Amino acid sequence: MAEVAAVGWAISILGWLASAITTRLFNHGFSLLTFHISDKLRDLESRILPRLALLLEHAERIDPS
Repeated sequence: MAEVAAVGWAISILGWLASAITTRLFNHGFSLLTFHISDKLRDLESRILPRLALLLEHAERIDPS
């Protein structure tokens, strides 16, 4: 009878641990999925716009004939 109670306690403790870990993982995953518009605009200004300017510069050098 003591073994059944020990197994019950072990399952209960594992359930509590799994619940805490799952909640933390979901919260971290959702925080990775969300983004802020200001961060995205800063990324556009710092990385993408200079690359586009360089691409435009190279495209203007191409001989149209």
